[in-house]
Amino acid sequence: MRRIFIAINLPKNVKEVLAQILAELKKRYRGTPIRFVKANGFHITLHFLGNQNDGMIAKVSRILDEVTARYQRTKLMLGGFGYFPNAVQPRVLWIGVDGVGQKILENLQKDLGKELQKLGIKVDHCDWHPHLTLGRLSGKINTSMLHSMEAPQVEWQVGAVVLMASNLKPTGAEYEILHSVKLSH
Repeated sequence: MRRIFIAINLPKNVKEVLAQILAELKKRYRGTPIRFVKANGFHITLHFLGNQNDGMIAKVSRILDEVTARYQRTKLMLGGFGYFPNAVQPRVLWIGVDGVGQKILENLQKDLGKELQKLGIKVDHCDWHPHLTLGRLSGKINTSMLHSMEAPQVEWQVGAVVLMASNLKPTGAEYEILHSVKLSH
């Protein structure tokens, strides 16, 4: 069994900008109950699929091939900062994703979800908004410091969708690409 998810990987230059954002957040939130993500592990999760066996991983790979073939490359850019589920008890700090490709990504996520359900995989039916997780909280923080930050204007092209495995280690999750599908031109 492997812990898997479908995601959009980010180019190196975007991960470098996000690493700078993380460094600033770590300064602002020093001594707070935030576990920040590793800068090299940034990705946009489309669907978390949990623990799956090799047979199901092969089926998910085929669905990824079929659904992704209907989509073209698109552009995204970093958006504003936010938190889930709310400002009173934030549990996840994130930076949003905007740009011409946002709606395309939302449609891709929905189409993948419909096909995954046919396999018997439980998918989240909440409204999905593309974002990058910056950190997870285990207590209260002052969210106004987050709102005073501005996201840099960074744009990139999304060229592929990946099926990834998450290997949990004491030092944090490590990611392995199991299958990658290029978006059409």
